[in-house]
Amino acid sequence: MGNYAVSITWPDGFSQIAPYDQLQTIERLADVPQCTPAQA
Repeated sequence: MGNYAVSITWPDGFSQIAPYDQLQTIERLADVPQCTPAQA
């Protein structure tokens, strides 16, 4: 979708295009693992 939005397909089959600023307002329902830097 370029640099301003992503396309989301939800488990119920609903699809939407969500701008990044809209994604920041959606409540997180699941914890997302955070990336950690590799140890040298």
